[in-house]
Amino acid sequence: MNSNQKERNVLLTASDSAKRAARRPWRTTWIGIAGSVLLLGFVILIDRPTEEGQIEEEAVVTELIGPSTLQLDGQQIASDMVDPSMGLDLPRGGWIQVADENGRLSQQYRCEHLDPDPKELDAHWISMDRPEVELYMSQNRLVTLTGDTALAYAPQRELEEGQFNGNVRIAMYEPVNGNPANPMIDQPELVIRTPRATFDNFLGKISCDGRIELDTPREEMVGRDLQVLLNDQDQRIEYLKMAELDYLLIRSPEKSRLARSGRRVLNANYQPDTTSLADDQEAPVVFYQLTLSDDVRIQQGEGADARTAVGDRMNVVFSLKSEQFAATPTTMKPMPSGFAGGMPLTVPAIGASMAMGTPSMEQGNEILVTCVGPVTMIPLLDTENHLEDPRDAKLKLLGAPVLIEDPQRRLRITCPTVEYRTLAKRFDLLGNGADDVDLLTDRFRAEGSWMWASPELGEAGFINPGTIEVMSGRSPLARVMDMEFEGEQIPIGTAVDAMIEDADDTGVQLELTWQGGVDIEFEPDTPGVEEADGDPALKSILFRDQVAVQSEDGTIDCGSLKMNFVRGPDGGSEPERMVALENVRARNDDQTLWTDQLIVTMEAGQKTTAPADQKKEDLFGGNVDIKDFLATGDVQVLLADGGRAFADRLEGDARQEIAVLTGKDVTVARKEMLINHGQKLVISRMTGTAKWDGPGQARMLRDPLDVSADQRIERPRVPNRAPDAKNQKQAAVGSGPVTMRARWNEAMTYDSRHNDGAGAIELRGKVAVVADGSPTERSTMDGDALTLQFAFADETARSDSRSTIDPLDIDAAEQESRVLETMIAKGDARLEHREWVQPARTDLPRVFYISAKHITWNDLDVTAEVIGDGTLVIREPETGDADETVPEGPFSGPGTSRFVWSKRLDLERMPGDRYEMSMLGDVEGLYRGLTDDDIATITANQVDAITQRSRNTREQQSSNPLDLQGNMEIEQLRAEGEVYLATPLRRADAHEVDYDTRTQIATLTARPGRKVSIMTEGSPLPVKATKMVWNMDPLVDSIQLVEPSGTGVR
Repeated sequence: MNSNQKERNVLLTASDSAKRAARRPWRTTWIGIAGSVLLLGFVILIDRPTEEGQIEEEAVVTELIGPSTLQLDGQQIASDMVDPSMGLDLPRGGWIQVADENGRLSQQYRCEHLDPDPKELDAHWISMDRPEVELYMSQNRLVTLTGDTALAYAPQRELEEGQFNGNVRIAMYEPVNGNPANPMIDQPELVIRTPRATFDNFLGKISCDGRIELDTPREEMVGRDLQVLLNDQDQRIEYLKMAELDYLLIRSPEKSRLARSGRRVLNANYQPDTTSLADDQEAPVVFYQLTLSDDVRIQQGEGADARTAVGDRMNVVFSLKSEQFAATPTTMKPMPSGFAGGMPLTVPAIGASMAMGTPSMEQGNEILVTCVGPVTMIPLLDTENHLEDPRDAKLKLLGAPVLIEDPQRRLRITCPTVEYRTLAKRFDLLGNGADDVDLLTDRFRAEGSWMWASPELGEAGFINPGTIEVMSGRSPLARVMDMEFEGEQIPIGTAVDAMIEDADDTGVQLELTWQGGVDIEFEPDTPGVEEADGDPALKSILFRDQVAVQSEDGTIDCGSLKMNFVRGPDGGSEPERMVALENVRARNDDQTLWTDQLIVTMEAGQKTTAPADQKKEDLFGGNVDIKDFLATGDVQVLLADGGRAFADRLEGDARQEIAVLTGKDVTVARKEMLINHGQKLVISRMTGTAKWDGPGQARMLRDPLDVSADQRIERPRVPNRAPDAKNQKQAAVGSGPVTMRARWNEAMTYDSRHNDGAGAIELRGKVAVVADGSPTERSTMDGDALTLQFAFADETARSDSRSTIDPLDIDAAEQESRVLETMIAKGDARLEHREWVQPARTDLPRVFYISAKHITWNDLDVTAEVIGDGTLVIREPETGDADETVPEGPFSGPGTSRFVWSKRLDLERMPGDRYEMSMLGDVEGLYRGLTDDDIATITANQVDAITQRSRNTREQQSSNPLDLQGNMEIEQLRAEGEVYLATPLRRADAHEVDYDTRTQIATLTARPGRKVSIMTEGSPLPVKATKMVWNMDPLVDSIQLVEPSGTGVR
């Protein structure tokens, strides 16, 4: 035998051999699986001793070597092989077999030449050329070892220690259908190649010197100088170290690269191991920590699109009961493949996970793991470092900081620590107080102290406060990534850091902050399942606790904000629904909304050819439009002009531009205007209208309301105004807080587009309006409908035009320049204006009253059109002046004038603050003065009157919005067509009467061919003439016949 002298010297002396012989041998399983331990803590202790069992009666053990006399294979092995002084040549096909205590095959080996007593070695040492060793493990696993030469200590023919040299190959096979694999036809799950492998079961030590190559169906690893120290008593690894890790390559699923090795089928009868996994589970759980040191780099893919994760150190804590190692023999699941697919596969895609999902590994997209420092593994004896569940495993990547890059998704993450838990299938990206987690894409940046993701479960999020900033233009990362399209090479690693640091600041289009955390749901990453085009689609995002959104278009503050997503036509995620809860505050340039709950439904936006930087995009870069929205619970809307609306519910249709406010008491408050007692208000921006369905009340206040506070407020009430005078009664009737009150039973409609945007208001349903402009005046209006039409005041407007603010101007544009133009009252309309001399209103008021079916009043031109039958009442009370004791004649001075007609009344303003009124159709006028004798009546087909504002009317400008230029005195009265004029002493019939109240002279004219007739009380015959003049002064009361005809007394 030509064994190398140096190889022999590394083995133990004879004295040590005696000690080893007294101990139970340490199984050479460690050689076959030491390399897989290096592969992030693979199963080293899978071959624990099993409990003794009964040998089946049918088992044939005559070919097994056990504690009894050796039985030989008759074909190849002679009986004198047991003589240690004899060297043998063993042709291929003959096996030396060893049985365990239960008679089952434990190991078998063969070689081309065996030296049973090599020189310079102790007894029971053997030397083999071209050895082949097969170890039958628990759970029916199989490990094979081959090499050029081997030295082994085999006191009972069982290999206990030794060294394999030259082209050492270690292969491990998983059971097939519950039985040991057949290396002739089955693929190994693990192959290790090394120049030298030394094992010492007594010391529990395994060493692989030089280059080590490990290969599985999905992993390829190359390193140098492996040392493993084992604990025989506790069945655990005490220490493992690989001096250098060149690389670990995790391949995509494809046809296995492991070659089959030819061999002959066993000649020995084999009994499968029936040991239950429950036996292993009863053993104490040992946790280990595997550490990769210095410049750890994990890369998936190649070239500029490769995903990478870089850190200073990576630790893996696991036990042999971890899920990744707990596959049963019948599952046929390759342990190394399962472990690599479950943990390292997604480590370089952590960034993609935080971007809502990691896609399944595509064929040809390999993962490469490297590090500069050593790789070590030790047991964790301190229970504080153990995991709660032995089935769990934890990976931790640490750095200053850890850097994760995903060029395909334009994603870059930096953080101090990355953790992964296999049982929870969850990543955690952690800050350390000084440095937070920073996620940067080409559209937004996210920062927080704790981010997490579980791609396989479809969950992710933030813990603790955090921030997201959406860039208004391209972020620094986007500019770096776009270099490829501009013909430049994309930088990586620290070069990107430098460029991002030096880049000009990009404006922030949207900033979102939260205090409690974020929960994200997305389509789970299911390995081996084809996904739709695009990234795993988002399902929902929930921002919790003190959520604040600030954008170029407005802000949102709320207790929580949830967004639901759907997959769009291009495969990306598009927002479908947003729900904001708890003290919601949404604000833009036009208004501020407060509510308990805000629900917004979105849809895909219109395609546009505008540059990308100018597109309206959501938080994740999608082009979306708002479809509709719903706000419920104490809804308040503050307008830009200081007005505020109150409701229980607000619904909106963005496409139709309609907003609907509903509630038990819908209220609108704006400066001096308070509208309430409503149930529904519909606002349409498309048509420019606001409709108040149902009854309501509007009040104009003397003092403005302050509802402009930037917070929720109580619904406004009419304030208690302090009296302006000492007389409390005066304050009660004339100086109250309400200057006008309007009530209606059916609806109120506001049209903002009427008259080029000046606006119009219509009230319907038993409308009642009362206006107290001052303590000395009041105007009222009753009718089935009232319409107020407004106009913009121009520079040429009359100086005495009264500015009337539109109370329902929702947009409030140019409100101070609007004036009341036209008022239309319909359906039994009644307009009345009263004025008192005494502010306490204890005196008899002046009255101007009109009632009709249809009244149109033009406030700018001061004209009126009254359609249909109607009534006009003018009352001028006595003022206490000395000259008022003398009667002034009919229809003049103190007294009341009442006119009725059947067709219409027209009023038009004349120069000198005078007005011309024309009444048509069966006109009847009645006058009553201060005494019972001061009475006059006139009837005619048409009556025209010229009036002037009362002599004692206030000179100041009226603030009454319903001031109809009332309190008029009649100066001239002209009647035509079948005129009948009567006083207590005389009655006249004429065709035309022209009466001047200032001179109290009436001229009566007959129709051509007819005569004027006046009958005097006490005269039997009337006085007739073609024309006559009647002096109606009560002190004179005389008649002059201009063209006399007939008899009578004058």
